[in-house]
Amino acid sequence: MERGRRAWRRLLSTAGAAPATRVRFAPSPTGALHVGGARTALFNYLVHRRAALGGCESAFVLRVDDSDAERNVAGSEAAILRDLEWLGVEWTEGPLRSSERGDVYRAAVDRLLETGAAYRDFDGDAARWRRAPEGEVRARVERGDAHAVRFRV
Repeated sequence: MERGRRAWRRLLSTAGAAPATRVRFAPSPTGALHVGGARTALFNYLVHRRAALGGCESAFVLRVDDSDAERNVAGSEAAILRDLEWLGVEWTEGPLRSSERGDVYRAAVDRLLETGAAYRDFDGDAARWRRAPEGEVRARVERGDAHAVRFRV
């Protein structure tokens, strides 16, 4: 625990030496802001403010993780934003929404697949699909079969 406190003190005391700082907070609109989320937002905001006050380029990004539409609760995003404002947390970018960034994510997934850093898994049998013939994978993709994209490790 003490080591963690020392790391935070070191980070906050040397933030002015960093060339640029970019932090984010990504709450899910599935309910009210909870104390753990508030803590994370405050810590990230403090790192951002320390860097900005030290003369460094700094950004605090608020990215709402609304990718699980079935679990989103109506009105919870607005309530989270009000709670952050009440806490005094000011973001410099956002709120961005995961659901609106599909093209960015799709391009990243395509790059991972093209470079071989990821593969398509159609039925949860990772060992089989990790080394599957390209023709078989292409046929399943063209049929529209549901699949996950997994990192090749």
